[in-house]
Amino acid sequence: MEKEEKDLKKSKNKKIIIIVVILLALFLSISLLSEIGDDEKNERGENDNGEMFEDLQDKDDDELTPEEVIARMDREEGIGVEQGPVDVEIIGPEGEVFMPRQARHYQAQVLGLENGSRCSCDFEFYLNENNEEYLYKEMKDRPCTRRTSVEGQVCGFTTTFIAKTGELRVHVDVEVEKQDEIVQRAQADRMYIVK
Repeated sequence: MEKEEKDLKKSKNKKIIIIVVILLALFLSISLLSEIGDDEKNERGENDNGEMFEDLQDKDDDELTPEEVIARMDREEGIGVEQGPVDVEIIGPEGEVFMPRQARHYQAQVLGLENGSRCSCDFEFYLNENNEEYLYKEMKDRPCTRRTSVEGQVCGFTTTFIAKTGELRVHVDVEVEKQDEIVQRAQADRMYIVK
């Protein structure tokens, strides 16, 4: 009886050892296959999401000299990058008609700004009462900012200062600066009715 118990224990121990060895072999196989898959992705230039990327570490010719680093930084700041023409459009307020003293959000969209360029807007409001247009109000030096909901940069403000009725022409002058020098000017107009 004692011998049968010893044989049964040995048999159980052998089974446990075999199961542990199989699990260890399976784990090592999975790890090895995962490493091989990662190497293949790196050779093809893919990240874990299957998106393509360029492996710069393997390319000796992509090492940058100090001069190239400075040139790249200058480009990011806009140094040596020419500012081309910009496009300006008054995109707000939406709608063509509003009431006196109604809060309106005036916005100008500026497209085409290069790195290192900044812009500011001067708004002028011309009111036509009784067939005679005159300068009604001005808002000067409104800075441009980036907004996630609008392409390019936007300058604007919200106001209720239009208190009279008539045809309203909103005019915006945009000045583009680069390294504290005005390099470009643009303008836009939009008509509204205040009644």
